[in-house]
Amino acid sequence: ELKMMKEKSSSATLTAVITRRRHHSAMIGTTFQAALYACLFHYGALVPHFVAGALVLHFLSIHDAFQHTYEAYPMNEHTPGPNGRTAEYEEENTYSNLLSDRFEWLNLLALNFGYHNAHHKNSMMPWYALPAFHKELYSNDGSTDSSASASKGDKKQQQEESKQQPQQHQDKEHTPEQLLPMRELVYPWLMYRGRRVLQEDYGVVHPRDSQISKEGRRAHDFVGALGVSFLTS
Repeated sequence: ELKMMKEKSSSATLTAVITRRRHHSAMIGTTFQAALYACLFHYGALVPHFVAGALVLHFLSIHDAFQHTYEAYPMNEHTPGPNGRTAEYEEENTYSNLLSDRFEWLNLLALNFGYHNAHHKNSMMPWYALPAFHKELYSNDGSTDSSASASKGDKKQQQEESKQQPQQHQDKEHTPEQLLPMRELVYPWLMYRGRRVLQEDYGVVHPRDSQISKEGRRAHDFVGALGVSFLTS
């Protein structure tokens, strides 16, 4: 019981520190934003700025709708999720919908918003560090990377074995199951605009090695979600 009290006290202290830092950042950000709006108003660019911002938010809402196949629910080590939901369950049903998995720089257009699994692993990770963190998280077989704690010798051996494999086989292995590029989401985004509003079922994403995925219809039954965050509320 004493140990639990100490852990709670330590957790409360850390939470207080993080809260103070967030308040400080919010004050700085608010001041900068107010100065920016004043400058835009002075030069007659405030309305175009808001129009452009609305378009960006609409674009990001497409990301937001297709990053989970489960309803949002606050959970931690003391408050488990519904129906025995675990962190593993969330990992397996959370998706990173990148603008491009080949040309990494294109994801900057969405401020790396698509690296959602990396965000789940560390929600305090800054946006510019998410691509590198994403690479660390996944091993060659597409599962969560356990090689981060592996020895240098093991990593070197893995790299040498990877070089000896055919390129096509390497590409298949290097594609994480949780990676769901935006090009695969155009169909469900257009097809289920009404269903996302009327039904609670988010749909499913088929396994990458399934027949329907091989036919290019992996996300065709992914309805998507609304109300996950302010972007889709």
